[in-house]
Amino acid sequence: MLAKSVSEAAAFIAERGIAEKGAPPLIKLITAIGSRFSVVITEEVAAKAIPIVGAVAGGTINVLFINHFQEMARGHFIVKRLEIKYGTSQIEKLYNELVI
Repeated sequence: MLAKSVSEAAAFIAERGIAEKGAPPLIKLITAIGSRFSVVITEEVAAKAIPIVGAVAGGTINVLFINHFQEMARGHFIVKRLEIKYGTSQIEKLYNELVI
């Protein structure tokens, strides 16, 4: 999805420039960041910023997934330790009694 968004933004700039309405979300993000810092975004700058924005977005998604799966693994191994210490049936019984 991210790769599609980056290529869509690059194609949009190549065809129509960045000032046109109906721009892809990535182009809107780049121009919003530029206007926040009072920088005029030209087509050339926007085209050069697309890979940078894509890399930052991809890195952010990777970090989110890594953190999620590390927490999942941590919980899994906590349950495994409890099963070894108290028995699988006891832990399963207590888990089923939880009200969430």
